[in-house]
Amino acid sequence: MNFIKSSGSNDFFLLKGTDGSLPCIFFRVSVTALLFGGVHILRLAENPVPQTVLAMLTAVLSGFFFGVILLHGRSIWIPIVFHSLHNAAVNLSMAGKNAVETPLISFFILVTTIPVFLLGIYLLKKIRPDGGKFQPS
Repeated sequence: MNFIKSSGSNDFFLLKGTDGSLPCIFFRVSVTALLFGGVHILRLAENPVPQTVLAMLTAVLSGFFFGVILLHGRSIWIPIVFHSLHNAAVNLSMAGKNAVETPLISFFILVTTIPVFLLGIYLLKKIRPDGGKFQPS
C-alpha cells in the first residue's frame, strides 16, 4: 500500500516532511481527523441535519484517535479494526429495537466518543519526535 507509506521509508504520510515535533504531529492528525469527519456529511442523504452534525463531530473525535493509533501501530489495519468495532457497537446497540437514530442517540454516541479522543491525546504525547512508537514511561 504505497499510498499509506512514503516510498522506501518507514515514515507514514502523517509524519513525512515534519520536524517530528508534537505540535506538528498534532496539527497533521487534527487535519486528517477533520477530513475524516467531513466525509460523514454524506449522511445528509438519509439523516436530518442535527444527527449529521453530531455524527460528523463523533467522526472527528474518533478520527483523531484512529490517526494516533495508526502512528503507534505503524499499520493501517489497526484503525480499520477499531473503526469496524465502533460501527458494530453502534449498530448492535440499536438492533432489534426498530430504533431510529434520534438526536439524543447521536448525542449519546458523541459523548461516549470523548474518552476515546482523550485517550488519543494521551497517546499522542507518547510519540517520539523521530516518529517512533511509545516513549518509555
